[in-house]
Amino acid sequence: MSKPIARLRDALLRLLFPARGRHRAPVGVPATAAVYVAPVYVPVWRGPEVPLRGEDADLVRPYLLTPDERRERWERRRRQTRQVRRRTLVIAR
Repeated sequence: MSKPIARLRDALLRLLFPARGRHRAPVGVPATAAVYVAPVYVPVWRGPEVPLRGEDADLVRPYLLTPDERRERWERRRRQTRQVRRRTLVIAR
């Protein structure tokens, strides 16, 4: 490996990987104190609170099907498989 490429690789590795813990900050440098800033409270107006009616709440699980929907889905799959079989037979002739 040429020297410029090796230097570039070493520089990238130093940036990507943390130090091994051998290096410590000099004793004379004071640590910076963390300053606590209280969050600013901004009231949000949401309108009047109205209780939900029973019709407004979706309590039915959307992935469950009614018996009619289940029958329709089964018939649709059956029609699709018939079409695929017919196409296969036409191509096979």
